[in-house]
Amino acid sequence: MPPPGPVLRSQQQFSMYRFGGGDAAALDVLIERATAFNAEDRPTAAEFRDELRAWLDLYPGRHTPPVLVPSKKGRGFEYLQHVLDRLDTYQRDFLGVIRSECEFAVGPVEWDDTARVDFDPRNEFGFDNQPRFAAVMDEHGRFEHDDWDGSFVLALRHKGEHKRLVVGGLVDHKGTVDLVTEYQERVDGRWKLLVAGTDAALPINRLTTRKKIRAAIAAALEAATTPLTRNEGELGWIGERVL
Repeated sequence: MPPPGPVLRSQQQFSMYRFGGGDAAALDVLIERATAFNAEDRPTAAEFRDELRAWLDLYPGRHTPPVLVPSKKGRGFEYLQHVLDRLDTYQRDFLGVIRSECEFAVGPVEWDDTARVDFDPRNEFGFDNQPRFAAVMDEHGRFEHDDWDGSFVLALRHKGEHKRLVVGGLVDHKGTVDLVTEYQERVDGRWKLLVAGTDAALPINRLTTRKKIRAAIAAALEAATTPLTRNEGELGWIGERVL
C-alpha cells in the first residue's frame, strides 16, 4: 500500500537502505522531497532525473539488499562502529568538496596542516588570538559556538588579513550536511559579518549539492566591499580549519 503521506527519512521502514544498503539510502532525501504534500515542494521530473544520474555516477555497479544481522550481544558496538566509519567517510567527502569549491571561487589556496578531518581545533587560537570557533558569527555579528559545535568548518583569509570566507557544515552519519557560509571583513580591528547563509540537510556527494555550495560561496563573496580577484602566481588566500 502507498505510505500515508510523505516518505520521511525519519521513518526507517520506508528507507531505501533495505533495497541496496547505505548507497541506496543516499536516495532517501530525494524520495522524501518527491513525496511532499505540496506539489511546489516536489522536484521536477528533470531534477529527479538529474539526482538519479548523479546517484548512478557516485554509486556504480550492482546493489543488493543488505544481509540482516540477527540480534546478539555486541551488535550495539558493531552498529556504533559502523556509524562512526560512515561519519568519517562523509566528513572526508565534504572536506574535499568545500576545498575544491573554495578554490574554484578564489583560485589556489595555501591550506595549512589544520585543514583536515583528524585535526582537533579545540583550544586552538587563530592569527588574531581568537579561538578558532570565533570565525563563525550569527546574523548580529556575534560569535557562535554551541550552534555549530561538532561541525567541520574552514576559514579562508585573504592576504592582508582584512577579508575572510567561512564555509563548512555539520555532517551526520546519514550523509547530509547543514551548510554554513559567511563573508566577513575586518573593520577597526574587529571582524564584521557582511553576509551569512545556511542550508539544512543537503545530501553530500550530490551534484545538486555541489551546485548549491558553489552558489552559496559566490553569493558570500559578492558582499566584498572591494573587488576580489582570483589568485594567479602569488597566493593571496590561506585556509585553516576553525571548527
